[in-house]
Amino acid sequence: MENLLKKAIQLRNEQKFVQSREILLGLTNFTQDPEVLYQCAWTHDAMGMETEAVLYYEKAIEQGLEGESLRGAYIGLGSTYRCIGEYDKAIAALEAGIERYPDDDVMKVFLSLAKYNVQSHEEAMKLLLDVAMKTESVKTYAKAITFYKERLNEIFK
Repeated sequence: MENLLKKAIQLRNEQKFVQSREILLGLTNFTQDPEVLYQCAWTHDAMGMETEAVLYYEKAIEQGLEGESLRGAYIGLGSTYRCIGEYDKAIAALEAGIERYPDDDVMKVFLSLAKYNVQSHEEAMKLLLDVAMKTESVKTYAKAITFYKERLNEIFK
């Protein structure tokens, strides 16, 4: 199984999505291994089959996926939910991921997109500003950005 999984990942990396998917679907017929499920979700996502990817992301997390793959699954699930218009589910998945990985800026960016979609513009902007302030060139202005982040709708004359 391990060799087939590696082959499927290699094929996906080579953008041979159909072949990768065939291997992964074959593996899911024999195992509910969380890593196989995660890789299957990722491949479906890469193929633009977002709705199909969701089930595999959910199962991978439920089956006890761990480490960097779990981090990737939260990102994939949250961003995929957002992509298919399931904004509340996207927010829930990404917030669960951030609870587990509080320093993950990628999840925060995807969460800000989902917050934007539900008209939580202020929360979305704050999340993005928090991530932006970690950028070296932006750090110079951290004091001002922090000040304005808490006063997004104020006008200063």
